[in-house]
Amino acid sequence: MENFTKITLLLIGATFSISLAAFDFLSIAEKEKRAAHNLVRWGIAHSGFFRRFALQMDNLFYGRKPNPRPAPKWTDYKK
Repeated sequence: MENFTKITLLLIGATFSISLAAFDFLSIAEKEKRAAHNLVRWGIAHSGFFRRFALQMDNLFYGRKPNPRPAPKWTDYKK
């Protein structure tokens, strides 16, 4: 039982160190992403051309926002 506990703690420690390394990498990537998004926000706030350009790029990367569906018939209020 003691060996099992030692092995388990060793594996947990190894997993934890891997997750810390990945977290550090992700935090660096998040800082870069945050800087890029701040630049886009600034451009949208200060330029009409940039606002239209950003909308076109958003549609290109993420797709157009679909039109809303009409409400179902059962939601109609009748007096």
